[in-house]
Amino acid sequence: MRYLILLTFLTLHLHSFGQKSTDEDDDYKIPLFKEFNFDKGYFTLLIHNEVNNNNAIFDTIGKVYLVQKGQNKITDSTNDSYSYISEVTALNKIKKDWRFYPKELNRDNNCTKQYSINVCKNRQSLKDYSINCDQLVYFNSVKNTTGFFEEKLTKEAFAFVDTNLLQFDDNLKPAFRRVNKYSSIQEAREQIITMLDDTNLIMIEAPLWAKFDGNLVIEYTPKKKLKYYLENKAINTALADLVKEIQAEYPNENFFLEYEGSNGNGNLVIEIRCNQLLGTKFSLYPIECCEWEKAPPMLVSYWKN
Repeated sequence: MRYLILLTFLTLHLHSFGQKSTDEDDDYKIPLFKEFNFDKGYFTLLIHNEVNNNNAIFDTIGKVYLVQKGQNKITDSTNDSYSYISEVTALNKIKKDWRFYPKELNRDNNCTKQYSINVCKNRQSLKDYSINCDQLVYFNSVKNTTGFFEEKLTKEAFAFVDTNLLQFDDNLKPAFRRVNKYSSIQEAREQIITMLDDTNLIMIEAPLWAKFDGNLVIEYTPKKKLKYYLENKAINTALADLVKEIQAEYPNENFFLEYEGSNGNGNLVIEIRCNQLLGTKFSLYPIECCEWEKAPPMLVSYWKN
């Protein structure tokens, strides 16, 4: 069935970007969209502006629209906006032009992002990029070697400014985000089928309930104390250790770990996506903020305005 395609979770795994160089030769530039053939099939770039103050893209596109089921009016947010680009000519020009030189990562700003850009096809995100105007932080939607966790930080970064998007001003079209809540997961599944027939649909986020009953958030103390600014290798090692601990204590339980950050004392804040049995009996580490919570029957989708 068509909706099953959308229910596959895209785990995120960091991709390393080659070597730094001061050589101005184009060979040292990193082509962001090299792997995508925009001439084959239907592709769209969904652009989400998350900045808390006005910038060029925000001024051009305007406000985001959040629609809750049962509400008749559209609620404006003063902070975010959504837009999309689907013209093949524009996509190919972006693919050709968006080649960036590696630069040193400013770790004071590595959690800040002004934009999220999703490459979408068949109503789902194939890959997403998190960007701020000082550096480009890259998220790669490919499983790591274990398939149990994902990273959210990278050592490498790339220069990026608003004009990289504004040169495609004529191709930027407004979009909006819709949140639909349902009485049951079955109703949500049926609604996906209806959504897929709408040509204005850009993307549906893969819901948590597609694979797990719910989630909880814990504070994990690694075997080896970590620095405040965490290296990816150290995070990977710590998460791999946690995977082994959970598997040993709760064999045959299905779960997925997502690194949420550090609380500043060397401990990691980890979201555990799992089924109810594991979520309610988990006692290896203290709960950070959220005890096990059942996944709500809801869908988040993005639409052409």
